Amino acid sequence: TGLKGQILVVDGDREFRREMEEMVLSAGYQCDKAKNAVEATSYLQLSKYQLVIVDLVIPKGDGWQVMRQALRRFPGIKVVIIVRNNEQGRQAMRMGAFSFLIRPINQEQLRTCVLSAMKLQYQACKVLLRGDPCNRSCVNHFLWPGDKGAEPEIEYINTPLDNFDKGLR
Repeated sequence: TGLKGQILVVDGDREFRREMEEMVLSAGYQCDKAKNAVEATSYLQLSKYQLVIVDLVIPKGDGWQVMRQALRRFPGIKVVIIVRNNEQGRQAMRMGAFSFLIRPINQEQLRTCVLSAMKLQYQACKVLLRGDPCNRSCVNHFLWPGDKGAEPEIEYINTPLDNFDKGLR
């Protein structure tokens, strides 16, 4: 297919895609670039990526569509979405994004985010692996002030460190 990367970059700005490719190559990874949602969807059908970096505002669709398709097709894939404000970022996190960045992008934050996403290994959600829709069971604790919904109950277990704090008092 000619697709070679572990990372898919989706952005309508040609210069930004080129800068992203240079940054990804300098970090030791390969990337494929899509200029719109239709192209990104085709790439996601042809190749398996470890990370998708997608701008929320792209031609022929939007970043939400690309993110949903990537998460549905590849449970465990990491998606970094580029948004315009914190509210969009919180929404992306609630929808399953690995992280978000706010435009204008700080190159060092972008590099750190990409390296973290590529190096962090975690087990894919068992709910998604079964093919069931996400029920947010693994991230319900990830709430911000003002989010609707009750704080989940947390089950605490005793560990050898439980008494460590008491010894310091």
